[in-house]
Amino acid sequence: MPLPLLITSFMLLSACTSYDRVWVKADATREQRKHQQTACEAEALQRLPPSNVRASISSTSESCAAGEHGCKKKTTQTDTHYKYTDENRANRETLVKDCMYRNGWSRTKVERPFIKW
Repeated sequence: MPLPLLITSFMLLSACTSYDRVWVKADATREQRKHQQTACEAEALQRLPPSNVRASISSTSESCAAGEHGCKKKTTQTDTHYKYTDENRANRETLVKDCMYRNGWSRTKVERPFIKW
């Protein structure tokens, strides 16, 4: 394989890699990690329950039905979309991380291939 093609192939494959952050602890099993993370999430939910806030976004459009002398009938339509967000989510995630660190866990970055064969 020619060198330029080899380099290009390597660059394309390396661009298809993403990373996950996982909790690790020496000699801990996956079940222990799940148990600890669930306990930390429950503690965080007790301390900071969801606070869902509704936000609305409105857009207005106008249309005109043409007549002999310009606009015969003008129509205005307003569309409103609603979105709910949990104001406590980010702070709850911080509490979960703090709980995991306090219990001896640390976060590490692991490579996850983007392409699944």
